[in-house]
Amino acid sequence: MQSIPTSTGPTFIGIGAARSGTTTLHDYLERHPQAFVPRHKEVHYFSFAFPSFKHPQALTEERYRAIFAATGRAPARGEISPSYLWFLDTAKRIHEFDPKLKLIAMLRNPVERFISDYSYGVEHGEIEPPIEEFVDAGIEGLEQDGVAAQSFHPTSCLWKGLYGTLLQPYLQAFPRDQLLIILLDDLVNRPVEVQEALCRFLEIETIPSPFRMRNASHRESAIPLEVYERLHAFYQSDIDITSRLIGRDLGAWLR
Repeated sequence: MQSIPTSTGPTFIGIGAARSGTTTLHDYLERHPQAFVPRHKEVHYFSFAFPSFKHPQALTEERYRAIFAATGRAPARGEISPSYLWFLDTAKRIHEFDPKLKLIAMLRNPVERFISDYSYGVEHGEIEPPIEEFVDAGIEGLEQDGVAAQSFHPTSCLWKGLYGTLLQPYLQAFPRDQLLIILLDDLVNRPVEVQEALCRFLEIETIPSPFRMRNASHRESAIPLEVYERLHAFYQSDIDITSRLIGRDLGAWLR
């Protein structure tokens, strides 16, 4: 295989969160003439190659760099893998790879995000227990054993929404101005502002193309009120932390 220069690689990485509009972001960047993202959105290099995980599809560094080797002169080159936000030590791995990388995090009301994740898992045969049992198993599991590195495990489905906890390793490893945080609420309600902020962050021209919303809708049937209350209670303290970290009032997430 032809050797790939070590300077070849992405200029930005989308780190998640899952079920929070990352596919919509990927679609916009795929259509942008000054950006490159691989057609297959989720590469998972920094998580699948995680030492304790060892996913059979994990890429070598050479294969990962090769993805970006033939991208022409696109000034913004990157990939979006939602697992990067919730896999342990991923921030450290990305920083060791390139401390100058720009990072994009997309955040969604964690209660809605959890329900969307659960519903998606049920629809695709990955989750079987009723949501009440699933929530209880996740909370108990996190308290006793911590998070499991399985996408639809009860603990991971809850863990993915603890943004205050998950963002801190990135904010410790990277300067704050290298992390762009986009709220799904803003993507939906103020798309032009989000486009301008995104393109300014990536140092590319803003193209006036509408976001095409993908994969962020609910798929669930009626959710019992008690489940919402349990999830609100679980996420409340972390929402407060997230609010302080990003400088936004997130009280609406608890209503």
